[in-house]
Amino acid sequence: ISVATVKAHMTAIFRKLGANNRTQALLIYKEATSL
Repeated sequence: ISVATVKAHMTAIFRKLGANNRTQALLIYKEATSL
């Protein structure tokens, strides 16, 4: 897969999580899974 494909998928994931970057997405994910 191309770099552009990865970026597009990451952007879609960030949008769904309400995150602006990888760090924020990771923190949201960790918070959600630690329940």
